[in-house]
Amino acid sequence: MSDGNQIVPLAPAKFYQRSNEESRQPKALRPKRSGKCFFYFLALIVLLSATTLVLAIIVAPRTPHVKLTSVAVEYLIYGNDPIPSFNMTLAAVVSIKNSNFVRFRFENSSSSVLCEGVVVGEAKLGSGRVGARKTRRVNIAVKIRSSDSLSEAKNLSGDFNSGRLKLFSYAKLKGNVRLFGIVKNRTAVMNCGLNLNLTSRSIQDMEFMAEREQAKPLAPAAFQIRSDEDENMPAPAKSHRRNCIKCCGCITAIFLILATTIVVLVLTVFQVEDPVIRMNNVSVQRLEFANGTLRLDVSVKNPNSATFKFNNGTTTVYCGGMVVGEANTPPGKAKARRTLHMNVTVDLIPSKLLAVPGLMSDVLSVGKLNVSSNTVIGGKVRILQIVKKYIVVRVNCTMTYNFASQAIQGGHCKPHLSI
Repeated sequence: MSDGNQIVPLAPAKFYQRSNEESRQPKALRPKRSGKCFFYFLALIVLLSATTLVLAIIVAPRTPHVKLTSVAVEYLIYGNDPIPSFNMTLAAVVSIKNSNFVRFRFENSSSSVLCEGVVVGEAKLGSGRVGARKTRRVNIAVKIRSSDSLSEAKNLSGDFNSGRLKLFSYAKLKGNVRLFGIVKNRTAVMNCGLNLNLTSRSIQDMEFMAEREQAKPLAPAAFQIRSDEDENMPAPAKSHRRNCIKCCGCITAIFLILATTIVVLVLTVFQVEDPVIRMNNVSVQRLEFANGTLRLDVSVKNPNSATFKFNNGTTTVYCGGMVVGEANTPPGKAKARRTLHMNVTVDLIPSKLLAVPGLMSDVLSVGKLNVSSNTVIGGKVRILQIVKKYIVVRVNCTMTYNFASQAIQGGHCKPHLSI
């Protein structure tokens, strides 16, 4: 028999004109168009947007941090005779921290030392690059010498007498980061104050640092740029392209896995199919001229991956287009991908059976009685408390009872009958 869910009218036209049992079904059991599909689609868009936003925030280009890690005084001469002047060499370590997920390339840069607003020393930082999520340290040596304009400063002689000299260090690194082929220019600036103790010939503290770090002694170095990355640094173009391909591949794989999972769930687990009612057997327990009882073996097949829960249904028997018997099917649950069997007993009503036009002549002349049945069951399928669908399933059957053999000779059901 066919398992199609399309209802095909089998009873006479009068049956459909006079059948009010469908209208008597509870409203909760009638098929409803679920308005949740739009919300599920909207939730999916929000989820993808949130994922994209999080990834964009994580991989968004950031400005690297440049700071003076340590400073040591290698050489120092100062005096007030005949005019205030000084000459010194500072060995410093400049750290460049790259918090991006791609490399930061910077151009030729320099670091300056100022005293009383006048540049008194300068050292080159050079050009280079900092690996993704890494920190590069550059050792520099700055030769500082007072100028004639600085010697005329009023505070310089007082600083010498107090034994403390205030210096300022300034550096500006211009570079760029490449993310998915998009170049973003970034400029990192360092501005740090140094307090030089002339007596102990050391830097006592450094101001405007993110962390409080005391100046550490440093071995002599002269304009030397060293980094562990330089030793094993691959070719710039190939390495950059390889990192971009890896990053793009990972993000694309995440989106593909997420999209594939959603599509598979929508097409399999979240796809709700209509259950199928089958009339497996019809037996006559008692049938006299105007009185009888039919026993129906009804099965409910649930093809879904969730339980189909149904309420009381109705089974109606017709003869000559008129209702001659009716019974309620009990409520129950058809488990996922299982078939539930039920026995329904229908008592024929004598008064309605005798009121069928032409019944007596057909029985006396032919000895057969043509009857039809209609079974309606309504319920719902709920998957993971997310997808919920109300379903009304039914089966229409026609059969012939032979009074001589007292048995059902033949029958036809839509969608299915097996007797």
